[in-house]
Amino acid sequence: MKKLILFVLFVFAFQQIDAQETEKMKALFGGSVSVGYGVMTGNISDYIGNPFMLPLSGEILYKNLYVQLNLDAGFSKVKKTMTFSDGSSWEDGDQAWHNFFGGNIAYALINNEKMAIAPVVGYAHGYISSKWWGQSDIVDHEPSANYLNVAVFYDMKRKLNESGANTEKFAAYQGIRFTIGAYIAMGDADPYPELYNGSTIYFSVGFPAFSAWKK
Repeated sequence: MKKLILFVLFVFAFQQIDAQETEKMKALFGGSVSVGYGVMTGNISDYIGNPFMLPLSGEILYKNLYVQLNLDAGFSKVKKTMTFSDGSSWEDGDQAWHNFFGGNIAYALINNEKMAIAPVVGYAHGYISSKWWGQSDIVDHEPSANYLNVAVFYDMKRKLNESGANTEKFAAYQGIRFTIGAYIAMGDADPYPELYNGSTIYFSVGFPAFSAWKK
């Protein structure tokens, strides 16, 4: 009977310790600002130039898990004039504004107080417009598609000494992020697959920052 009581007390104590540790662990909030470059592949690479990119993300980090909402904006120019059935055209040298909106999940396979390396998978909707803001005069002819986003990033960390924040490898941090990935088309691009089918491989360098929520 004594052994049973001791066992029950041990299990109860262990649960209490585990609960306290879990309670201490805080989710971190932040994101990153980056600069990058995209390489177009497929049919679209004959008509649209490779974009310079500005990836932005808002992120929640809990232990090794990153949940990301991202906007990758970019700019390039048309390489070859495209003339459409209604007589309108997208001329060689015209502007091409690239936009990817999406969400990702990343998991740090390597994570310590100095670095994190995490594969990324997610979904994005992408389109290219001849006008940076508002509707262009060729809006019915501009490409859009759904993409699978696959990537890997490497964060070089500098730990932030926040009062009450997580310690060691799960601590709040700032740093430098290196990313390589690809937006892989999940189907034909609208409205002209013969012109617009293709994917985008991208590289970027940025500055991530994560901090505990301050009440």
